[in-house]
This record gives sequence, structure tokens and C-alpha cells, in this order.
Amino acid sequence: MVPVIKNASDLSIEQISAEVKKLAGACREGSISPDNLSGGSFTLTNLGMLGVENFTPVLNTPEVAILGVGGIALKPKRTESGAIEYVDTLPLSLTIDHQGVDGAPAARFLQTLVENLEENPGI
Repeated sequence: MVPVIKNASDLSIEQISAEVKKLAGACREGSISPDNLSGGSFTLTNLGMLGVENFTPVLNTPEVAILGVGGIALKPKRTESGAIEYVDTLPLSLTIDHQGVDGAPAARFLQTLVENLEENPGI
């Protein structure tokens, strides 16, 4: 089941979190309404919590995009001075429907998301 958070762009992160918890509970209990399972345009799916490091999410028609979040892993990274340090990485994979979204704006979206996550690691 893929529950839909209606008007997510009008909600704060805290409100979205509360709605996710409410809808997930309704899914587990089998009490979710069909209205809460339709009308979405973008899906966020997380398999990282199940130990999956990387994956390619499959688009839920008629949605235009789905963002897959893998598991956090410690990876080597070269610093500006040339030294190697280990940093936490979060794999992201964006699948889009080219009939609804062009690749360039989708790539910019993903780049902006990565920049925001790197600048605000606590969110």
C-alpha cells in the first residue's frame, strides 16, 4: 500500500511526519480508506530501514516521480587536501515519467535535495 499525504506542500515537516505515522498505522490496522491511497503525484520510499543499501524504485502509475532512499553507509571520501576520510552516505535514486517531467529539472531537484541534506544533516 502507498498512502497519500494530501497537500503535502502546505504542511510543515512535523505535520508531514504526524500524517505519515497516522496513515502507516491505518495501513497496519487495515482501516485505511481508498481515498488515502489515491491522488498522489510523487512517492518517497525508504528501504534503508530494511537493510537495503541501493535500489531503483518502480514508478506508481499515474504518478510522475518516485524517490528511493537506501541505507546509510560509511564510505571513503577524498578531502580537498587529498586525505581520505570516512563519511556517512545516503543513497538516493529518482525514477521519473518523462511524459510528465523532463530529466533536467528532475536532476536539478535531486541536486538541490542533496545540497539541502548536506547543509542540514539533522533534518
